[in-house]
Amino acid sequence: MAYQALYILFALGALFGGVNVVARRNPVNSAIGLLFTFICIAALYILHGSPFLAMIQIIVYAGAILILVVFTVMLLALRDPGKGLAKFFTVPQKLFALFGAALLGGEMFYLAWHALAGVAAPGDADLATLSQPATLAQALFGKFLLPFEVASVLLLAAIVGAVALTRRPKGTAAMIDAPHPDEQGGPR
Repeated sequence: MAYQALYILFALGALFGGVNVVARRNPVNSAIGLLFTFICIAALYILHGSPFLAMIQIIVYAGAILILVVFTVMLLALRDPGKGLAKFFTVPQKLFALFGAALLGGEMFYLAWHALAGVAAPGDADLATLSQPATLAQALFGKFLLPFEVASVLLLAAIVGAVALTRRPKGTAAMIDAPHPDEQGGPR
């Protein structure tokens, strides 16, 4: 009973953190929600009997990926976050996103229903056995080596693209960073 209560608590915590990532206008607050989600997912891994995956979750996602997200937000220097994004999304894109969210929500409900009913999900295996470091390494550097390397190259390309997109033309740094004339003056 206590196990189920903890599982439901951490699952709801991960859901709450995920909603906060999307709902917050300030990117730093969204990053804090993302950190909370990562910690709750790591706790779920521990409840499943896989402390190795929990530590990888904390080290890789909460440590490296979250710092990368915060660094990118600071690099972009958003002065007014959340404004101007609505014009980029058309009505068909919004409808497609709503359909995708409903589909994923239905899938999550189906899996939760079967998990709570005691029915094993398709392909369900013992997570503690599958998440041992030797088993993970054998799968990662054996059967899944090519997808692993493709994902790392894609992440590198995304980082290089983000830096290239945020570069300023030569000589404009002083003009962009200078305060607006209205900000320089004192009280009028």
